Amino acid sequence: MEIFKVSRKIQIVCNFENKTNGFRHRATLMYDGRELEESTSSYQNRTWENYTYQSAMFELIRKVEKNKSLSPEEIKKCNRAIKHRSFLK
Repeated sequence: MEIFKVSRKIQIVCNFENKTNGFRHRATLMYDGRELEESTSSYQNRTWENYTYQSAMFELIRKVEKNKSLSPEEIKKCNRAIKHRSFLK
């Protein structure tokens, strides 16, 4: 499990799961400690991401944007952090 902090309130928790025909990345959006959304990305062999979990996180933010779980400003902040891998320590 890895935790990516976008802000003090927004965190993305990511997990790796083995499957019989590949593997899966699961990303969960946490807002003030509450789970808002969850997304998964499945792979057969390998991913073409810049870093681990990037695709699953982008998919999660697309889902958040569609469901309007965060404000437009917070969504931009998440997209920027994921794209540039600029998370809080």
